[in-house]
Amino acid sequence: MKRFKKADLLIILAYIGAIVISFSLFSSLKSDYMTVSYENHYYTYPLDKDNVYEIQGELGITEIEVKDGKFRFISSPCPGKTCIYQGYSDMIVCLPNKVIATSGEGELDAISR
Repeated sequence: MKRFKKADLLIILAYIGAIVISFSLFSSLKSDYMTVSYENHYYTYPLDKDNVYEIQGELGITEIEVKDGKFRFISSPCPGKTCIYQGYSDMIVCLPNKVIATSGEGELDAISR
């Protein structure tokens, strides 16, 4: 068996350090609020309080649950209910009801009509 050299160990430690640093940087980017949009209306809600919010969309009311700093759709009037099956995420979308929820100010670059 071939033994590791000091240079090999330094490279391995550098990779592990880079991974640890990147995880700590990305975890600090987590937002503490959620932005919900419907057409030209924008609503901001805190993620540090567990709650259920009702958002009026094109088809009716969509309910968004905030729990443990995460959010998800729990009910929606859309026919397929696909949005409910998305679960917890940083961005959830109900296309038929035209409701979008993102963490923070959102990373939407365009909204099509």
